[in-house]
Amino acid sequence: MSPVLFVMLSFDRSKGMHEATQFKHYDKWLQRLARTTRCDLDAPSGWDERDKHLHLEVRVKKGEEQKFFSRLPRFNVEESWKHKTCDVKIWDEKISNRSYIREKHTPVMLCACGSSSRKCRKGKCSFRQEP
Repeated sequence: MSPVLFVMLSFDRSKGMHEATQFKHYDKWLQRLARTTRCDLDAPSGWDERDKHLHLEVRVKKGEEQKFFSRLPRFNVEESWKHKTCDVKIWDEKISNRSYIREKHTPVMLCACGSSSRKCRKGKCSFRQEP
């Protein structure tokens, strides 16, 4: 898997949203990104319960980076996240910090299916989230 994006998604702390509901919104955001780019995605993430935010290292399968970036402009960041903050940056090994994501925060793994390959359409994709 190749990292392509560094993302921070946050909720307003003043709203008492349950953790399970937060994660449904995180999953939904990643699913929209996968469907738009038509790439299977996984995202090693770090979650901060107190400040209600999640940092994601969004990754695609090796060799699909070109496909991902060619379709990324179709993804509307402002419309995809209706909560407090959605900060999306292209992954840069010099700037992005995996240890910050995984050590300072609670580690979480998210994945999403792009539904573009035959295996995905048959429901046999390892990235597909079960409802």
